[in-house]
Amino acid sequence: MKKYFLIIYLTTFSIALYAQTWQDTIIKIEKIFSRYKTENPGCQLSISRNGKIIFSQAWGMADLERNAPLTTNSIIEAASVSKQFTAAAILLLEQQRKLSLNDDVRKYIPELPDYGTIIRIKNLIHHTSGLRDWGDIAEMTGWPRTTKSYSNADALYIICQQNKLNNLPGDEVIYSNSNYNLLAIIIERASGMSLADYTAKYIFEPAEMKNSQWRDNYKRIVANRALAYIKTEKGYETEMPNENIYGNTGLLTTSEDLIKWNEFYLNGRFGTPSLLANQLAPDTLNNGEINHYAAGLYVQEKNGLQCIYHNGSTAGYRCYLANYPQLKLSIAFLSNTSQFGSSAAVKELENYLINYKEYPILKNESKQITTGEYNNFTGWYKNEKTGHGFCILIKNEELILFDNTSLTQTKENEFISGNIIFSFKDYYLLKVIMPNSFGAGTIDTFKYDKIIAKQIVRNIGEYVGEYFSKEAQASCSIILNDNNKLILVQRPGQLLELTPTYTDGYYIESLEDNLYFKRDLNNKIIKMYISGDGARNVEFIRIK
Repeated sequence: MKKYFLIIYLTTFSIALYAQTWQDTIIKIEKIFSRYKTENPGCQLSISRNGKIIFSQAWGMADLERNAPLTTNSIIEAASVSKQFTAAAILLLEQQRKLSLNDDVRKYIPELPDYGTIIRIKNLIHHTSGLRDWGDIAEMTGWPRTTKSYSNADALYIICQQNKLNNLPGDEVIYSNSNYNLLAIIIERASGMSLADYTAKYIFEPAEMKNSQWRDNYKRIVANRALAYIKTEKGYETEMPNENIYGNTGLLTTSEDLIKWNEFYLNGRFGTPSLLANQLAPDTLNNGEINHYAAGLYVQEKNGLQCIYHNGSTAGYRCYLANYPQLKLSIAFLSNTSQFGSSAAVKELENYLINYKEYPILKNESKQITTGEYNNFTGWYKNEKTGHGFCILIKNEELILFDNTSLTQTKENEFISGNIIFSFKDYYLLKVIMPNSFGAGTIDTFKYDKIIAKQIVRNIGEYVGEYFSKEAQASCSIILNDNNKLILVQRPGQLLELTPTYTDGYYIESLEDNLYFKRDLNNKIIKMYISGDGARNVEFIRIK
C-alpha cells in the first residue's frame, strides 16, 4: 500500500480558532480512518494547506479478487462531485461565446417538450429547472440505475417523456441529475466536442490532473481502477456503475487530482479572465430567496467559515471535496465502498480540523413545552406538492414520528431528529428543514399541512388493478398479498409493500417514494401517482 506524508508544518498545524500539533492531527486521522481495514475496500484522503498537499494516504484494497491494494494512484469514481466540472465547462463555453446561461435549453435540445415556460441553461446549473430526475423515474419502472447500461441518450429519452415539471423554473431548488445530463449534451452540441474531450483539453490538462478522465464507456479498460463494493450479510459484493451516463457523475480521478483542481480554480487560473466569481456566485429564486447551489458547488457557511464543497455517491463509490478559503484548506476524499456511507469518517475529520460545533440543544431561555401541550403537534401531515405524509405521535411522554424516531425540542415550537429540523407554526403548518450531511447548510425546506387523521379504507381491494404510465413508459400492478397488505408489483419478482399513511396515501419504503391514489366523481380509483425526491407526481392511469 502506497502511503506518504508531505509534512510542511513539522510542529504545529494551526486551523480555525485553536492549534494542535501536526503529530496529534496525524494520530487523529489514523484513528478516524482505522475503520477502513487493510483487507477490505478502502479510501483515499488528501489534505492541502496554503496550496501544498500536506497529507495523502490510501487505506484498504482496490480489488478484493486480485488482492490489489488501494494506493494514492488508484482511480476512483467521484460521483456527483463530477457536476462542478460539467458546470465549469458550461461557464467556459459562455466565455468563449458559444452559448449564454440565459439561453433557452430548447435552443440546443429542441426535442425537449415545451412546458409553456422557458427553462434556461442557468436553471440546469442551479437545479431550479423543475425537470424530473430521470433516474427516479427509471427506478419507478423497476429498473433503477446500474441495472441497465443507461446512456445520456437514454436519459434524454426519459426526460422528454415527461408531461409536467416538478416546479416552475426558478421557483424551487430540487436536486435532479437530469439537469447535468442535459448540460453534457449541450456542451457537445455547442462545442462540437464531447464533454470528455472538452474537459480533457480545457480543464484536466491545464490543471495537471493527469489521472482524471470520464466514464463515458463503462466497458473501457481503466488502468489502476479501484472496483466499488457494498457490504452485505454474506460479505462484500461488487457494486459498479455499469452505465455510460456521465456529466452528472462519472468522473474517474484521485483525491490528489481533486486537490489540484481546487488549487487551480480557486486561485483564479480557470478561464481568461478568471471564472471563479461565476463558479461561486449564488442563485436567486423567483421569490428572492438565495439558492446556495452555485456552479456544481455548494457555497455556504459552516462554523462561521465559508465552505465550498460537494459530496456524492454512485453505486459503491463515495466522494467528498471541500475547501475553506479563509483557512486555505482543502479536503478530498474518495472511497470504493458504501459500507460507511458518504460522510462518516471525513465528516468527523473535517469537524475536528475546524472545531465544528453541532446544532445546539434546547437553551434555558426557550420555553419548555409540557407533555400535555404535545397534543397540539400530534396528527398527520401532508406535503401537497409531493403527496408525502407522516404522523407525529406521543410515546413515553415524548414526541415521536410514526417510525418511532424521537423528536428533541430545541426551541418553543421547534424540534430536531438527527439533523432534520421540525418547525411548527400555529400547530397546523409544519416546515421540515433538511440540513446536508456535512452541516454546511440546508438542502431544502418542505412545507406540510395538518390533515384529517389517519388512513381510512372501507375496502382495501378497491386499489387492486393494473396501471400504466406514459411518462415512465412502464406498467405495474397493485395486488393484495396473503396478509391482506397492498403490494406494488413492478416486474416479475419485484414486490414492494405499501405502508398506509393518510387516506389514499402510501409510502414505498424500499424506494423511499410516496404513492397516492386519485378518485373520480363517483369515488372510483382512476389513477395513482408516485413521487420521489427528484420526480414528483409521475402519473399511472388505471387500465384494468
